[in-house]
Amino acid sequence: MSERARLAWRHAPADEEPGRDRWLLSYADFITLLLAFFVVLYSISSVNNGKFRVLSKALEIDLKANPKTARPLERPRAVPIDMGGGAPPRESLLDAPRNVADLQEAAGADSINAETPALVAPPALPVVGTPREKLLAAIGAFGGRDDVKLRETRDWLEIELGSEVLFATGSATLNAAALPALAQIAAVVADMGHAVRVEGFTDNVALTGGPYGSNWGLSAARAATIADYLATARVMPEKLAAIGYGEHRPIADNLTPAGRRQNRRVVVAIGKNDQITLAGDATAAAQPSLEPPVEEAAQSLQRVMELPGPAEIPE
Repeated sequence: MSERARLAWRHAPADEEPGRDRWLLSYADFITLLLAFFVVLYSISSVNNGKFRVLSKALEIDLKANPKTARPLERPRAVPIDMGGGAPPRESLLDAPRNVADLQEAAGADSINAETPALVAPPALPVVGTPREKLLAAIGAFGGRDDVKLRETRDWLEIELGSEVLFATGSATLNAAALPALAQIAAVVADMGHAVRVEGFTDNVALTGGPYGSNWGLSAARAATIADYLATARVMPEKLAAIGYGEHRPIADNLTPAGRRQNRRVVVAIGKNDQITLAGDATAAAQPSLEPPVEEAAQSLQRVMELPGPAEIPE
């Protein structure tokens, strides 16, 4: 060993410098936290089977429902295509049924037909067409009922709705089943932007109990309910009017059940243009000019004044 190396070894410190192993404390803390983290993960992943069964049972009771649905269609089978040869050609995929009617015929009518409510899902409104055509498509959502009609007068398009399709007996609260069809009607009416007059009518059977003291009050409340619904569907409130006529404007005989059923109705009248007012009359711009009759009367008066007087009788 050289002299320099021997001197260096002789003067080397006996102990390591202080604080050299302090990193072990941080490392131990990190390992402890990591262990605690995995313990928490394990505790979260552990499921209490007893509590889980109680929760599942409660959800099953709350969400239990047994709706009657149609039997699903059979899954289409692959159809091989004849690429040639002597075998007769088989049905092509292009000949597969393309609409509901063909599917019913192919899979059996009973596989699609099922008990459905009186009101079907609202059909899609035509993108183009006259307001009358759009309203006809909208009221088609009522399922072709005989108490839902569309009439046309000179100034108005009138939708007549039987009270049974909209309200319960003696009530002015809308039936939930009528809302999809009403939504389509309201969409068309809102797009037209014309005056709307809602009229309520009843039969002559006196009310017994309930919040309405007379048929007049019931008819007015029903008309107001429809008007409120239209207002919430973007129909301008300043162009809305609700009128209750009670039993005083029947369209059928109240002596028969069928006649009373016809008299219980709500009519939604929509103006054909912006010049139709809520009173049902056209504005001055839509009325014929008064000038021709006035001019004609003046000419007639002038002719009368120019008539010769009575002839003089000679003496």
